[in-house]
Amino acid sequence: MSPVLHSELPHLVEMDTGPAPHDYGTGRRCSCGTKLSRYNPGPLCWRCERAQLTADAKAQVRAVEAKREHVCPVCARKFTASHGQVRYCSDHCRRIARWKREQESRRKRRTP
Repeated sequence: MSPVLHSELPHLVEMDTGPAPHDYGTGRRCSCGTKLSRYNPGPLCWRCERAQLTADAKAQVRAVEAKREHVCPVCARKFTASHGQVRYCSDHCRRIARWKREQESRRKRRTP
């Protein structure tokens, strides 16, 4: 069998012999001193990147919880809401507010 010449295979394409795709260079180091892979696009190793993401997530949680600080409109007590729609510090204050709204509604219906 005779060898097949490259020119006889038109479906093959010449490959560029340039640098490998996604090659970010060698000799780079993370801030912790770990040698970075040439395929790692970022400036941090995976351990430092994970620690930074964890710190960012904790900061976001603290920011959200700070926004949940409310003042009860019935008793004026400060409280931390368990979710975004909580307006009253307790069921007792919620019932008092509902009772006041119902009283106001009855008053408006009675007044001509």
